[in-house]
Amino acid sequence: MFSSADLLRAAVLSMGPEGRARDLFCGPELSHREDSNGPTQEQCGPHCARSHVLVQDCLDGQILGQLRPLSEEEESSGATFLGEPAFPEMDSEDLRLASFYDWPSTAGIQPEPLAAAGFFHTGQQDKVRCFFCYGGLQSWEHGDDPWTEHARWFPR
Repeated sequence: MFSSADLLRAAVLSMGPEGRARDLFCGPELSHREDSNGPTQEQCGPHCARSHVLVQDCLDGQILGQLRPLSEEEESSGATFLGEPAFPEMDSEDLRLASFYDWPSTAGIQPEPLAAAGFFHTGQQDKVRCFFCYGGLQSWEHGDDPWTEHARWFPR
C-alpha cells in the first residue's frame, strides 16, 4: 500500500484501503502494484498537467514551483482580482486540503476550514494563499474565521 507521503509526492489522493488512488491533475484511478515504490508520473496519460511540470520531492514544492512573483502593483494591493482564479490549479478543495500535509500543529486553526474557504498552504509556517484572488494570510489565532479574515484583508 502507498503511504500518504508517497501519494502526496505524486500528487494523488487516497481513495480507500484497497490501495487505489486518483491522480489530482488528470483524474485516472491508479492501483497499487506490489513491485512499485509508489505511484509515478508514467502511470498517467500523456496529457496530464503533471507531465509538464517538474515533479519535486513534496507537494509544497510543486505548489511553490508554480507560483509567479507578484508585480509591484499586486504586492502593494495585497491581492489580484481578474474575474478568474489567479491560481486555477488549486480550485479543487481536495487538492487545497492536501497542501496542508505539513501544517504546523501549533497553528491556531485546522486545515479543513482554510481549504473550504479557498486557501492552500504555501509550505511555510502557517502562511496560506487564496486560490482565487491570491491574497495571502498568516499568523492564525484560535477563533479566527477564514472567510471573515479574507473579507477583512482582501475586500475586493
